[in-house]
Amino acid sequence: MSKSIQNKQTSALQTAPQQKSPGLAKTIANKVASALVGNQDAPMPDSLLQISENPRAVGATLGALEKVAQALETGNQDSLSLKKGDAQSNLGVLKGDSSLRQEAQRAVAGNDAQTIKEIVKKGRGTLLEGVGETCPTVTQRLAEMPHLLPPDHGTYGPGRSLDLNTLDPNKNYLWTLTPKGEFVIAPEIQEGFGITEHQPNGRKVKHGDLNPGPDGMSRAPGRAGGDLRAEKNEETGGIHWVLDMNSSYSFNRTDRKILQTENAQAMIGYLDSIGSDVTNLKAGSNVYDPILHLAGKVHWTLDKFGLGKLMN
Repeated sequence: MSKSIQNKQTSALQTAPQQKSPGLAKTIANKVASALVGNQDAPMPDSLLQISENPRAVGATLGALEKVAQALETGNQDSLSLKKGDAQSNLGVLKGDSSLRQEAQRAVAGNDAQTIKEIVKKGRGTLLEGVGETCPTVTQRLAEMPHLLPPDHGTYGPGRSLDLNTLDPNKNYLWTLTPKGEFVIAPEIQEGFGITEHQPNGRKVKHGDLNPGPDGMSRAPGRAGGDLRAEKNEETGGIHWVLDMNSSYSFNRTDRKILQTENAQAMIGYLDSIGSDVTNLKAGSNVYDPILHLAGKVHWTLDKFGLGKLMN
């Protein structure tokens, strides 16, 4: 983040139970397997079904592999052995003699940094597709324009991992994922933000501010968006963070798709793949999903008759 933020303890409701959706996760695993062996149409071997219910495991594996490549390129022999061990351990989630596992193991054993980097890049691309395809939003509110990046924001991606310890657990954060895989985050409340002639007191930060279109007069197309908030961990007395899909980028898209908890799991997997510590990060269930589905159907129906702006 661009401002120094103190890490404070906070209390909140316990996070809702996570949902499982093997369908999307299995698709992610299938695409990862195909991409990494250089055949986009190849079927997923049965031995890879071990990761089908946890796309986050894919992210952890890619992150471990990248650390091996970095150690090889820097010539850090002291850490290379340890990082190789971590990578082999993460590859253990890919059970059996799969082509994916063999390809990665050969690259690690052969100190082939270039192949490892190619594996990581392709795998991340597949995780991005699992989060959401690039799509414009139906929502374009004039009252929120012009969209501007707030002064307190952070942008994360390959080479720039997110450190949750720098966030203030007393604040609610918004996030968006750009088409190129940039994870942009900012506190929702920022003093003095959005002051205009029509809004002299300013306004809250909106998801469109994190991904503004030309001249700020629209929301640029994006992959997904949501909120990031801290909640009390009743078991430990500490906190954990919850990432949900509460944004028009996730539920009011022109492709009519509604992204849910399974997509949030893929988002966390992507953050893990870029080196972020996601130990205390959970995918949140959106209690408004049924309402959003109904609202979406009403909106889309109105949109067919040119009345969609009534719900903006």
